[in-house]
Amino acid sequence: MKKNYGVFDKSIFIGAFLSGSLAGTVFAQTSISLPRPHIETPNDQTPRRLTPITGYTLALGWSPEYCRGKTTRAADAYQCGSGHFFGITLHGLWPEGRQGVYPQYCRETTLLPSTIINKMAEITPSAQILQHEWAKHGSCMTTKPEEYFARASAMFRSLHWPDMNKLASDPDLTAGQFSAAFAAVNHDIDPKAVKVITARRNWLSEIWICYDLDFKSKICDRDPTALPPEAKIKLKPGFQLRPTY
Repeated sequence: MKKNYGVFDKSIFIGAFLSGSLAGTVFAQTSISLPRPHIETPNDQTPRRLTPITGYTLALGWSPEYCRGKTTRAADAYQCGSGHFFGITLHGLWPEGRQGVYPQYCRETTLLPSTIINKMAEITPSAQILQHEWAKHGSCMTTKPEEYFARASAMFRSLHWPDMNKLASDPDLTAGQFSAAFAAVNHDIDPKAVKVITARRNWLSEIWICYDLDFKSKICDRDPTALPPEAKIKLKPGFQLRPTY
């Protein structure tokens, strides 16, 4: 079977990404000061793995939960320090494989250029996460980081957010209700295409959206580790980055 590396059309997103037209949000950062990342390579725990791609996951983070208690580390200062307000952020775009065996660290990578880090910082406010996502996941999709991040950025910016603070006020909120609320403002996404990920004590930490090989949302494959729809979750209130729909 043909391995689906680099399957997306390189010309669709790359020009817009490099020109900066995919970089705007509802507020402007006047300056960006992130620590430079370090190169990540495969190791015994996370070895290089070349397997066919069967779909994709777009992983989103909920910054108010991520930043809970993280105000002292230099690596978290841009995202969690005073003066910066983040809500839903982009964690990464992950190629998936059969039975959960996904490709990773497919090619050697170098340090990301600061131009890419600066363009992505308003949706992924960590240089090291960007470096990690490129090395572990993006290297299995393309040879050029600007192509990988252009695709991930475009997918992220195509989404709408539900009213997170309204959901946070519901003491009986369930994972299924959250998925339904997310799908309700993204009409091409089925609630069963949305996985809810929680941290300790069932606080919402991430939202994973499942896509097929054509980058169309699809119902997620069965995952015994996924949170069941009836599971109660909690949501830390935070800054609403984008208008609700």
